[in-house]
Amino acid sequence: MKQHHRIYILSTVLLILGITPAVCQELETIVPEKEFPQEYIEVTHNRAYDFVKEMDLSSEKIDRVTEIVAQQYRDLSAIQDTRDAKIEMIEEQFDEDDTIEQMTREIKIKAQLREDALHRQFIAKLTAEISAEQVNEVKNGMTYGVVPITFKGYLKLLPGLTEEQQTQIKAWLIEAREYAMDAGSSRQKHHIFNDYKGKINNYVSSLGYDLEEAEKRLQERQQKSE
Repeated sequence: MKQHHRIYILSTVLLILGITPAVCQELETIVPEKEFPQEYIEVTHNRAYDFVKEMDLSSEKIDRVTEIVAQQYRDLSAIQDTRDAKIEMIEEQFDEDDTIEQMTREIKIKAQLREDALHRQFIAKLTAEISAEQVNEVKNGMTYGVVPITFKGYLKLLPGLTEEQQTQIKAWLIEAREYAMDAGSSRQKHHIFNDYKGKINNYVSSLGYDLEEAEKRLQERQQKSE
């Protein structure tokens, strides 16, 4: 009965958030079965706890949010590990490049759909526990605080940015964060952010900013303040 009660509560929350019953059913089956060693379970728990413990939450809430985040790490790993194993199997079984490419593409698409559905489920679970601002704190924790750090860096580098320009830069960083949250490694997370930083740099350059000159001026300002 308790399990059915939890499913009913989650379904109600998802409906409030505008997620349909069909999607609710999809969310229950998106993660492939995979057993993890206790050591990895502890690693994911500690990884989540390291930043959740710094949030302004009760001890009970910290425990619940920590487990939600830790489970998200494990679920993403299950999807990505299963995807990689299937691709490896195809590469071993087939010789034709076209066949391998087509089947690999299909596997990656299906895995991406699973990740997207899992992402929606994850946000729904967090939203049921904490405020929107705190959800953003979790997102920053999962992506090493790159959004606030990078945004602050652009404001220092280009103090003449208008409010509209600042809004655009922050929007791109937040968009990058949504993708980086689901990346399987820190290297992949930073790769996503670097792609968006390139987009931002092209944007500010198109506005007439000289980034090399701006960097020199920033260094001069920092030297003067020391």
